Amino acid sequence: MDKPARQVFVISDLHVGGVYPDSGDPEDRGFRISTQVPQLTAFVTALADKPPGEPAIELVINGDFIDFLAEGDAASGGWQPFVPDPEAASLKLEAIVDRDRELFAALGQLLSRGHRLTITLGNHDIELALPPVRKRLMELIGVEGSEVGFKPVEV
Repeated sequence: MDKPARQVFVISDLHVGGVYPDSGDPEDRGFRISTQVPQLTAFVTALADKPPGEPAIELVINGDFIDFLAEGDAASGGWQPFVPDPEAASLKLEAIVDRDRELFAALGQLLSRGHRLTITLGNHDIELALPPVRKRLMELIGVEGSEVGFKPVEV
């Protein structure tokens, strides 16, 4: 039997973003949808640890990866449904990445090992449609010039 040319792992609706709780109560989510970032990081690390070559490894994050909607607006302290200014959106992205640095380091490791990452945009991370914000994400992941694909959301 022929060996597969590619293994594709598809995950979606990760909603990484929003502040963690500070109450110490295990039932307190803070202002986050995602509460499983350590498990997600372990999954990405396990994929990154797979040897490069055949089958090629591709991770597809199918929408709502970065939860810009869970982030408050630093300038006004309020909430904004879409941040059209690339600089302000990049600041939100940086805050999200700083909070969950291990996950983004694991994504960088995945790419540095020669694997692929495809990110499909969703309604919570539409700011990634802005080229400077996509570029900033690639910088924050720590790998430039790798195979990172961004796919627009289709309606």
